[in-house]
Amino acid sequence: MAKRAGFSSLLNGMELPKSDLHFEVLGVLDECSAAMAMTRCTSEDAETKGALKTMQEDLSSLMGLVVGVASTKSNFEERLVWIERTIVELKGKVSAPMGFIVPGESVSEANLDFARTVARRAERTLARFAELNLIFDPIALQYLNRVSTLLYLYELKARNAAR
Repeated sequence: MAKRAGFSSLLNGMELPKSDLHFEVLGVLDECSAAMAMTRCTSEDAETKGALKTMQEDLSSLMGLVVGVASTKSNFEERLVWIERTIVELKGKVSAPMGFIVPGESVSEANLDFARTVARRAERTLARFAELNLIFDPIALQYLNRVSTLLYLYELKARNAAR
């Protein structure tokens, strides 16, 4: 717990101003996990629900990297393999539209779209953080990039199911 107004402490005890990029990254990763939680609650597809829970757990590991209490580089190498394999499998099951889509065919599709946009914002924020922290694991950033791709594919799957 921080002792000064306008400051907060990371899990490793480091005290930083609340405006520090660490807290922005942690906040947007938390928002992304919350968006996935809402989506998981509204999805009727077991595969989608399982992948969302897995990605939420991975976001928790990513937050550990940001605060410097976890060294999970090898874990993110494994997670990247998992998500890329899942993307390839799902691409074989869904048809991609020829242009932009307007989400809203179902609550599940709309929630997946929202989670995807939060994941994109998280990726941009984490990229800024990684630029300033040269020791940050680039594989973790790659993983977060794939999260939004996988969310998009699940969105298409939900869209197709709603039609």
